[in-house]
Amino acid sequence: MDKIVIIELNAEAKKLYSLNEPPQKSVDKECALRDNHNGKSPNGKIEDFISNVHLNKRVIWVGDTKDEGYTVSIDSIVYLPNPNDPDDLDFFHTKTVSGTGGSTGIVTAIVKNDERLINKQDIYTVNFSIYENGLAPKCFRIDPKLAGNP
Repeated sequence: MDKIVIIELNAEAKKLYSLNEPPQKSVDKECALRDNHNGKSPNGKIEDFISNVHLNKRVIWVGDTKDEGYTVSIDSIVYLPNPNDPDDLDFFHTKTVSGTGGSTGIVTAIVKNDERLINKQDIYTVNFSIYENGLAPKCFRIDPKLAGNP
């Protein structure tokens, strides 16, 4: 089985783009995640979406929308340390993994080969931009989770 995980952020781009400084709840409502390894949210909320990733394997984040004239670019993935967990670990080799840039950017990262990540969950931030006709991006974020697997 191929253990490369592709996580796709689908955004209601036209609706989000039209909002001026929307509250996080509105951003979360207009976004959905899916991946190729049965990622899911037990309650349907994006902040509880969990992608199962694998040690020393690649994870790729891509953006998509059905709204014509708009694109979704994944700008970066950022590790959010948990100050209440002394055993908290970053799943990647840097705290911020930057994207390829542009109006259709993606982010690719390799999960650390660290067995302490197995059965751990990590909340992280996906920073993304929505472009209208390739111009004038508006920036947003969501905070889903990763779960470590061998």
